[in-house]
Amino acid sequence: MGVKRITALVVSIGCVLWGIPETADARPPSSAPTWQLLATKREKFDRDVRAFADHLLKTQPYAAYRHAINIHKVNVISRDSGIDRPSLGLYRDTALDLTFDFEGVPNAVYAPVESEYKIYRAAALVPEADLIVVLANERDFGGSSGPLKNISVVTTHALGPELLHELGHSFAFLADESDGPSAPPLREPTKANVTLERTREGLRRVGKREYWIEETIPVPTPESYSGVGVFEGEFGVSRGVFRPARTCKMRTLGQPFCPVCLEQHVLRLYFYIRPIEAVSPPLAAIKAASGDTLVFRVIPLEPSPGTRQIEWFLNGLPLDHHDASLPLPVGTLSPGQHTITVVVTDRTPFVRRDPTGLLSSRVSWTLTR
Repeated sequence: MGVKRITALVVSIGCVLWGIPETADARPPSSAPTWQLLATKREKFDRDVRAFADHLLKTQPYAAYRHAINIHKVNVISRDSGIDRPSLGLYRDTALDLTFDFEGVPNAVYAPVESEYKIYRAAALVPEADLIVVLANERDFGGSSGPLKNISVVTTHALGPELLHELGHSFAFLADESDGPSAPPLREPTKANVTLERTREGLRRVGKREYWIEETIPVPTPESYSGVGVFEGEFGVSRGVFRPARTCKMRTLGQPFCPVCLEQHVLRLYFYIRPIEAVSPPLAAIKAASGDTLVFRVIPLEPSPGTRQIEWFLNGLPLDHHDASLPLPVGTLSPGQHTITVVVTDRTPFVRRDPTGLLSSRVSWTLTR
């Protein structure tokens, strides 16, 4: 069982991954989720990548899981700095050929298909990357992202809240929560932070958010209330679509993520990592004599202090022992076959519902005396 961490790659016109080794050849632990960024001017890019990592690691929920993320950077060379802006007749000779004015939106950055190929070629220097962040050396504010491609693009002027907002799209698969003139979707959206349901029963039926809403909160929820509720207006729609909270980074860049979006981020992190990183002895049948004392060990993931729970079992019965190692005198066991099991669970307050058990890992050894 190897250590798995999330790996992010940053590419410049900008490129970055968690842990920040100094070269593109550096390799993170085999199990971390990997993110990647790409850049143009080496020294400035290095400063911007550091600023990105510092901001990210101070923002929840990433701050709680900083030990589970690797960040690597990849440098690519461009003749010019900046991004094309066709509406002003501005075109730059850059390695990745990014452009503003996507779908007529001035600050929406677009990576044409040929640019995506170039981004993936640069990202191939860190093949274990799970997410790619393209950092463009551009004075204007802008960005975009796409969850199906695991790519976020931001300008260096948008390194803080905008980048985290874009990661909400590309990494956590969250929707924009801003109002707009669009019509409501015909079917229930798949995004965790958007729903057509306006009642507790409806939320319970689609498995969204109901378990976060306190009994004293009215549903639908007036804008005067704080906490998780059913607030009208998001997904580019003003009526008939409901967001989880009055404010959230997916609606207003300067705000923190709301509880529902925090939960979705953590569940996505655990798509790549597991609560148990390694065990000892290896998972194979063990034979031991009665005079032996075996020590079973687990190396757990280290989230925020106080959220990790370790449970040991002998033949299915719980032991009053919660440390990462279990000394077991073989002489206390009856002759025959026995099963030793350890279960490690992350009890983070960021997650109230874990339907697929992502936040819990179980390992068992078979011992014959």
